[in-house]
Amino acid sequence: MAAFRFYLGAALVGAIVGLVLATLAAPTFISSQLCGMTSDAMTSRPCLDTVQRTIDGMIHVQGIGSIVGACFGLGIGIAWRRRKATAVFLDPKPPAPTPPT
Repeated sequence: MAAFRFYLGAALVGAIVGLVLATLAAPTFISSQLCGMTSDAMTSRPCLDTVQRTIDGMIHVQGIGSIVGACFGLGIGIAWRRRKATAVFLDPKPPAPTPPT
């Protein structure tokens, strides 16, 4: 049960980090798609269509960022747990000293 909680926590932290990074990076990519035209061509574009495409793109990028972040966090959690488990087996505690008789 403790391993499941650890992996779930790592996946959630990764999802949050991915969501934040996608939210910060998405406007650059979305604006390059929307503003590829000149300013004269942008005035003939309907505002409602522009807003819908922008919001749709933002939600889409946030979802992808969350999924990628969760997978990345889960991978880091698995690697961390395995490294920690092998370190215990490779470096056992020294035996206790025997008391003098």
